[in-house]
Amino acid sequence: MEYECGDETGARATPSDAPAPVVFLHGLFESPAIWEPARRALRAQGIETFAPPLPGHRSDAVRRPASLGMHARDAPARHMAEVLRLVSGGRRVRLVGHSLGGLIALMIARDHPDMVQDAMVIGAPHAGDAGRAAGLATRLFTEVPLIGPISARLLHQHWLSDAERFQLWFSRSLAPGECITGLPARVRDELRSGCPETMRDMAVWIRAQATLESFAALQVPVTVTVTARDPVVTAEHQLALARRLPGALAQVIDSGHLPMVAAPALFQRTVAAWAAHPRPRLEPPVAKTADLPSETRQEAVRMGAASPERRAAGSPAPPLPGPAAPEPGLPAG
Repeated sequence: MEYECGDETGARATPSDAPAPVVFLHGLFESPAIWEPARRALRAQGIETFAPPLPGHRSDAVRRPASLGMHARDAPARHMAEVLRLVSGGRRVRLVGHSLGGLIALMIARDHPDMVQDAMVIGAPHAGDAGRAAGLATRLFTEVPLIGPISARLLHQHWLSDAERFQLWFSRSLAPGECITGLPARVRDELRSGCPETMRDMAVWIRAQATLESFAALQVPVTVTVTARDPVVTAEHQLALARRLPGALAQVIDSGHLPMVAAPALFQRTVAAWAAHPRPRLEPPVAKTADLPSETRQEAVRMGAASPERRAAGSPAPPLPGPAAPEPGLPAG
């Protein structure tokens, strides 16, 4: 069985000594095409990559929740784990997940440690509130049975109707002073072919999650990339996740929620550095700042919420964001 992954197809033969493939999982209201620049950087290193769509986010992933069992607690993760088995041909993979894709990557690593070598998550939540109180738009979209599905269709039509409006909507996930410089045009095309009702159901699903304690026994090494000026998932929320993950390695980058489109050069270097240095399973984390871009500060975070953090870089971390700003609508992620 094959599963389309953008410009590649899974279940192919590969040399036995080839590096583990890297699988990218995008966030809510994003698409696989958002990873194109980062995937090119890894292919230049000779690393095979895949980027399957989350349910509803492209024409080949439009199945409705009834067929996915979407309202089960771990349904999207179970679905994407099966996709991973198809695209990888049974090989152990390395996962990169952004936001919702990061949460799903962690759930796959938790439930299927035999499938995952290691993982990196970016701007990832561990609970549906992402460290912020939900605003009116989010509550209407995710909690009201009649308004939610209708608004999903209207949002899909309005938001994707022209490129300028689409880019403006995406900019809601940026930090002050950031601008979009690396958003592939194909992201909009892929989302236009998706299913707005399924996207909305994914939003409902993530709002119901509270997974932090379930990650305490994770057996897979994880690098948590904390987006320090994130208006969607607070930096404090991301750091709480890093502290809870056994042997996690946290690195802080100076960006909002979408470093792949607001700081693409920095993001590509960060991903390439992670990909070039796979972390052995169950090995205590050792921060090596020389392996990462100079713009990236790195922390080794010991297991357990009460354990101290050990800063490896000489420069101080940036100040974390202050109190949450009013919700700017329904941002990507």
